[in-house]
Amino acid sequence: MTLSVLQLVHVGSVGVYLWMAIYVLWRAPRMQRSIGFAGIAICFAWWSASLILAHDPHVPRSEAALAYDLGAVAWASFASFSLWFALAFVGRRALLAARWLRPALAGPPLVIIVAQWRGAVAADYVHESWGWAYVWSASPWTLFFYAYYSAFIALAIGLVHVAGRRSPDKLVRRQCAIIVYTAMVPFIGATTTDIALPWLGIHGVPNIAPAFLLAWAGGMAWAIVKYRLLEISPETAADEILTALSDGVVLVDREDRIVTWNPAATQVFAHAAELRGARMTAVLAARTRAGDATADGDLDLASPSGPRTVALARSEVRDPRGELVGLIYLFRDITERERSARALREARDQLEERVAARTEELATAYRDKQRLHEAVAQSERLAAVGVLAAGVAHEINNPLTYVTLGLHEIQDALERSKDDRAAMLERAREALAGCERIQTIVRELGTFAKHGDDVRAHAITEPIEAAVAMSAHQLRDRATLAVDVTATHPVRADAGRLTQLFLNLLVDAAAAIPAGARHTLRLAARDDEDHVVIAITDRERRIPDDALPRLFEMFGRNAGVSGLALAICHKIARAAGGEVTATSTDADGTTFTVRLPRGDRPPKPRAAPVTPTPTPAPEPPKPVEAAPPRTAQILIVDDDQLVGKALRRILAAHKTVVALSGVEARGILEPNPGGEAARDFDLILCDLMMPDSTGVELHAWLRTHRPELATRMVFMTGGTFTPETERFVDELRVLPVLSKPFEIPVVERVVRDELAKRR
Repeated sequence: MTLSVLQLVHVGSVGVYLWMAIYVLWRAPRMQRSIGFAGIAICFAWWSASLILAHDPHVPRSEAALAYDLGAVAWASFASFSLWFALAFVGRRALLAARWLRPALAGPPLVIIVAQWRGAVAADYVHESWGWAYVWSASPWTLFFYAYYSAFIALAIGLVHVAGRRSPDKLVRRQCAIIVYTAMVPFIGATTTDIALPWLGIHGVPNIAPAFLLAWAGGMAWAIVKYRLLEISPETAADEILTALSDGVVLVDREDRIVTWNPAATQVFAHAAELRGARMTAVLAARTRAGDATADGDLDLASPSGPRTVALARSEVRDPRGELVGLIYLFRDITERERSARALREARDQLEERVAARTEELATAYRDKQRLHEAVAQSERLAAVGVLAAGVAHEINNPLTYVTLGLHEIQDALERSKDDRAAMLERAREALAGCERIQTIVRELGTFAKHGDDVRAHAITEPIEAAVAMSAHQLRDRATLAVDVTATHPVRADAGRLTQLFLNLLVDAAAAIPAGARHTLRLAARDDEDHVVIAITDRERRIPDDALPRLFEMFGRNAGVSGLALAICHKIARAAGGEVTATSTDADGTTFTVRLPRGDRPPKPRAAPVTPTPTPAPEPPKPVEAAPPRTAQILIVDDDQLVGKALRRILAAHKTVVALSGVEARGILEPNPGGEAARDFDLILCDLMMPDSTGVELHAWLRTHRPELATRMVFMTGGTFTPETERFVDELRVLPVLSKPFEIPVVERVVRDELAKRR
């Protein structure tokens, strides 16, 4: 079969396009722009191959239609490959990596190919002398192709054009110019012959878009080969690097004559004319003020701009056979570095003199600091004594109250010569129970007082139990403490100091709880690989992030307490070879964690407490005889059952009701849900400090719900421990306060006086 000139053009185009694609992929197979360019070239080759058959005037219409259908794979896809190439060229790596890009590029071509195969794009094929002409249909699919083709090609060329205008690199600007300018005429010609003329019904001109676009592909290939779009040659790289180096470089041949140099070398030697054709050793000898100019090292050179100090390094250049062909001289101007070094030495000398002058001042300041630390430690000891004294007063006064009242009852019964043995035994048992409770508190105080000299291996439960007991008065009105101790290994430390550490952490946790709120604290102790870990957690507490780093500083402030408590915790933990840390997040709350190294020996069993011999109490004064009070309704509110029981016996002449909490008292005083009237009382004896609801809170509730009873209250206290209760007692002086332990005559007198006010 003889091919026409038009078919031969298409055959040549196929060969050129395939060669371009293979060459580019061979030079840089993994680069995105290489793949994009190869895709464009393969599309054009496919398109040209389909036109070889379509432009044969001797083939039937069916074969020409098949050729156009197969060619649609190429002429519908090259616009997407063009946009891909442009994105890779301008460096849009993030966009190329996007998951939606490939479907966006592949979608339009697939739509056009399917529409072409279904006959929705080509209306007909017209036979001309040169072959079969393509007739576009007026369907929406044709308009979709026009829009897709125009938008993608315009966007691709536009991206390259903008990148070229914005790039400061001259090489990139040239590359962009070649790609953009070689695209203009080919695309105009291809659009005219393949789209515009057939749309106007002019079919005498062959549709030879691939032949036109060969110029654009050649332009891209020219940019690739000439201007290193995909690679950089060693020669060009060497020129660019030599020019960009800030160090002076001079190349010398084997005859010691200067061959070339970079711009930085002229700054060292001032004039390039001195270097051209000169011998390097002579140039150095003329410029060197002292020293050997033939050895590597620092040289002092004279220059028109003044003395310069340069670091000289030489390197031999040999050919592949190992023969010497020249030398490379590398000069680095270190004048400013030497000046800086001299200035640094002078500053160092001055600094040494100033350091020597300040040594005595620092020593004095250190001695002052030591004295301050001693004063701070003394203040902390006094503060700890204050906290313990308040706790001891509260814890001892409650049992001491019913001990005192019980002993008074025994005394009164004996004086009245009433032989009630069972009642006396019950009073004696209650008094002994109170004494045992006081003995336990004193024993725990003894453990706390011994710190610093009793370093031994012991169970962690010892200091934890002591700290929990001594902090009970601080926690009872603010928090519920859950203790979970699973640690079985001993720790080696002073038990008293560890007690103080845990006590400080528990007191800090209680102080951080807002007034009126009630939190749940969790104290857990567990074994770690090398440590025993104790954690105290309040999930409702949040310490600001900026306060966490300063929690354990002297007098550091946090959301709990301020002063020395946490600093002492840190000191005790460090002295025991461990550490204490704090974490606080919105999700988990605040946790103080103590890590203590495990002891080498198992914990010693705790010795049984020795019960001291009780000392006889002094004989109390005999009560003053008074007229019996009238029978009254009295409500006793105290969380200690034995205190309530003792008061109920003392006030046996009256009708008494005992409530063991503020919440229970409210239930008694609230109106009956069945419509019955609320219970009335002539007097309410109420403890100030109770776990669930304090006397202050009960009084506030009465003022709102039963105001007539708010003035009938008598408060009982073993000591006030919060600023709120202290202010309440100071401000509400019209209501009497009984201080525990109180005596029977005092209770009777106060009750009698208060009932007399209401007659």
